[in-house]
Amino acid sequence: MKKIFAFLISLSIILFILLYSIDFMAKDISYYNNFHNEYKIEEESGLSKEWIESASNSLVEFIKNGDKEVLKNHFNEKEISHMEDVYKLFKLDRVVYTSLFIITLIVFIYKLIKNDNIFFKYIRKYILIAYISVISFLGVCSMFFSESFIYFHKLFFNNDLWLLDYKTDLMIRILPEEFFFVLFLNVLVLSTICILLIYIFLKFKDNKCS
Repeated sequence: MKKIFAFLISLSIILFILLYSIDFMAKDISYYNNFHNEYKIEEESGLSKEWIESASNSLVEFIKNGDKEVLKNHFNEKEISHMEDVYKLFKLDRVVYTSLFIITLIVFIYKLIKNDNIFFKYIRKYILIAYISVISFLGVCSMFFSESFIYFHKLFFNNDLWLLDYKTDLMIRILPEEFFFVLFLNVLVLSTICILLIYIFLKFKDNKCS
């Protein structure tokens, strides 16, 4: 039973890190600016650098607080309606990763008080197994990113507002599919670093208790 519980907590840690990383990257304006510069979005989109930066800032602000007023100077009603759907997902994301964090923190504090070193050994073992399983699945998704991207939208959105038109919808010009692919890769890298740091901490703790 302890092994199963440790495995579930390991999954909780991994999901927390992945979900938090998505939220973190989506609110990181430096990522937007770096992407636009590296992929020459100003030239590709036919939009000014000032407009792109201003629109990106409005998107980040909206993702943070859900106030659609910040979007009205840059995007049309269809785009804004889609972003309202997107914000609902971010709200759910925050509820889930916050809940996972609280549960995991309570369990860790309890196990530390009980000095349950066996539990932490199981965590160290299962967190790698669970993460390799998750990262393998996400790795396959990255190999077929376009198909996965479409399936994601069909799964989480019950309308076709996400089907933007490059000619009439400016959002798709500054947030092309490559934007989400690179963000996806950044989330995987950030998550991997966090998991490795947790593993090193648990290994250090294990050695100290031995």
